[in-house]
Amino acid sequence: MIGGLEAERLGSLEAGRYIGWEAGRRGKGEHDTLRSMVGWSLLPVIELSWMTLQIGAVPTLLVLMVGLIMVFGVIGRKFARIFAD
Repeated sequence: MIGGLEAERLGSLEAGRYIGWEAGRRGKGEHDTLRSMVGWSLLPVIELSWMTLQIGAVPTLLVLMVGLIMVFGVIGRKFARIFAD
């Protein structure tokens, strides 16, 4: 069985391969930039999927909702200050 740190490192290597960080692929394809952008944009989906598998659907949704409330709360306050002037 792989230890926690080793499994975490291997997981990040797998994510790096998915994003296109392989040394052999860099600079060889026509659409490497697009592939990299798509890979980065899919990371939140991959992270939510991983969280769902690790801690379950309900806790993942709660974490997602709390995070969105915090983000939109900060953004809402900034817009309120801008438009209040």
